[in-house]
Amino acid sequence: METNSVATAMEVSAFLMTLVFHYSALGINKFTFWLDNAKTHKKKMKNSLALHLKDFGMEDQVEIEFVHIPPYSPKMNAAEFFIQIIRKRFLKNLPINQTMEQVLDRLLPNVHAQQLLKPEQMKNILARIKRISS
Repeated sequence: METNSVATAMEVSAFLMTLVFHYSALGINKFTFWLDNAKTHKKKMKNSLALHLKDFGMEDQVEIEFVHIPPYSPKMNAAEFFIQIIRKRFLKNLPINQTMEQVLDRLLPNVHAQQLLKPEQMKNILARIKRISS
């Protein structure tokens, strides 16, 4: 699935449904989606996801929980951890006069070639965020 810099509520719900399909095929039936306060993460997206689940007969087969992080909470946003890892591993010591294309040429092959975090590391990050939010 291709991502855009700006997504609609329908695109977000379709992406989440793709995740639900993939992981439910692996036997996972409980999902927790951590959402920031983007407009596309509000009621319209959740209703659209519920319709997708109903259309595919999965509304009673999976349990979905949404956790909204407070505004301006980078310590509770898992994306911020990934951004920090990418900066430290791949963007450190870049010459100051680099164009965006040069930065992307350096960054993308490295990101695509590696798993940034092991599953256990990601679980630890999410557990830490959950403790902060409680």
